[in-house]
Amino acid sequence: MLRQGEVLPASAADCLLGAAQAKRVATLTVTAPTTEGHPIPTRYGSRADGRIDVTVDTRTDPYGEQALTRRTCATATHDPARGIVVSDCTEPLRVEE
Repeated sequence: MLRQGEVLPASAADCLLGAAQAKRVATLTVTAPTTEGHPIPTRYGSRADGRIDVTVDTRTDPYGEQALTRRTCATATHDPARGIVVSDCTEPLRVEE
């Protein structure tokens, strides 16, 4: 789990983005705290078609949406200050467990 102000290591982002570029399946889960300190896990899953599924679980955040959502993104990059940045995404869909 990342601490407040901590960023995703470049090696972790490079591993996921490299797998997506090579059209290999890989998974990376990053748990980062909200401003109030509630842990929010985000799961990035690269697909065989090169796109990335992004699943965000905000159910532990009493001030947030409190939902499990997933979207599929065509583009992802690594920003040293923000971690994995996705774009060209579908609208987030609620996921039922």
